[in-house]
Amino acid sequence: GGFIKYIFDLLNSRRKEKKINKLKVEKQIRDRPEFKITKMEDYFDYPGEKIDLNNESDLEIFTAKIEDIQINNDIVTAGYDESNLDKDKWVYRKYELENIGRTVIYETAIISNFKRTTCIFDIRSIEEFIRVGGLNYSDISDKRIAPGEKIEIKIFYHTDRITTGWGSAIFEIGFRDDNRNFWMQPFFAPEDKLYKARRVTYKEYLENIRPDTAIECFKKPYLW
Repeated sequence: GGFIKYIFDLLNSRRKEKKINKLKVEKQIRDRPEFKITKMEDYFDYPGEKIDLNNESDLEIFTAKIEDIQINNDIVTAGYDESNLDKDKWVYRKYELENIGRTVIYETAIISNFKRTTCIFDIRSIEEFIRVGGLNYSDISDKRIAPGEKIEIKIFYHTDRITTGWGSAIFEIGFRDDNRNFWMQPFFAPEDKLYKARRVTYKEYLENIRPDTAIECFKKPYLW
């Protein structure tokens, strides 16, 4: 009888723990931070015009296509078209995003999903990356964004090389909340379309923002 009671109590305890964990996850999802695009301004018809680099947004990135990959002595370098540096050919779209969730957002990052073909650079470091063939897949803002507050993002392109995801999200917007939970939202730029935020592990978040995994895949093409 004592053994049966022990088993019953153990099962009951596990059920309670499972229920508590489920309620915690449901609360995290209910209270999650999340962005909504509240405005988009389109400057695709004005190459080289209306570009004011002195009027900075919170994130300003340039999207560059990887033209080729070279591997020498285990070092991976990318080839880019140097015409990407011609600011007279730059166009962009500007997005205003509001935190419509219930918790504060920190460390907002734009992340490239198409790591085999597409890198992103802060527009003030693009020349260095293009010249040396560096790989970079994310850019981060350290602005604290409380519920109801907004962040401004500009995404620049060469007017002849505007990359899209062809129905897939070419970017993710990643961020963390007050409890150090990490979240990501598929971002379908250059369109003004975002999917809902989903929670990811810290490991998954790091794998997405760092170039390490992509570099190993370039070294071993079968991994793609």
